[in-house]
Amino acid sequence: MKWGDIDAFVFATLMEAKPFISKMRLELREEKPFKIYGRNDVPVLAAVSGIGKAPSAIAAGYLASIPGVRRIVNAGAAGALKKKYCLGDIFEPVKVIDYDSPSLISGRERAILLSSESTVTGIVLATVDVPAVTPERREAISSSADIVDMEGYGAVLAVVLYGKEARLVKVVSDTIEDTDHGGIVANVKKVSESLAEYIADVII
Repeated sequence: MKWGDIDAFVFATLMEAKPFISKMRLELREEKPFKIYGRNDVPVLAAVSGIGKAPSAIAAGYLASIPGVRRIVNAGAAGALKKKYCLGDIFEPVKVIDYDSPSLISGRERAILLSSESTVTGIVLATVDVPAVTPERREAISSSADIVDMEGYGAVLAVVLYGKEARLVKVVSDTIEDTDHGGIVANVKKVSESLAEYIADVII
């Protein structure tokens, strides 16, 4: 990979990013506006944006403006919306929708299509403003998507507007049976290890 082909990753939290940072032996390069990690001899950057569409969009836009960055990947945890998905499953969604902010004109969810090299095809990610933890909330969203997060749409939209390649990589951190916040946080820490392995082996 050439230095003109830098892969930049946006993670919502340090908990999600830390295994990848450690695996790639990245070092802190910038503190503001976001913590950005990198290495002189590897064309990879990782940013910790904070939770939500707005922080992820700003971080993705910031990375897209860095010379040499050709692709931005929003990576991190997501909740399953269907029983067939299990803790630790990793997906590369081919479509992301802005579930909580439908179009004012059509009333339909805003959507962006993406390319994917995953063997699991057709996965749709819904990005929400309010966490989807209760069974009722998940059930409502499940008619539109397979998994749910709070960052994907914001990051992808920013990358598309900057004319760069966008990609999503999500690991299931909570199933439809998981409603305990503490348990979900513990799951995020655990599954982020396998996410880091996947990114290193498949994405980079």
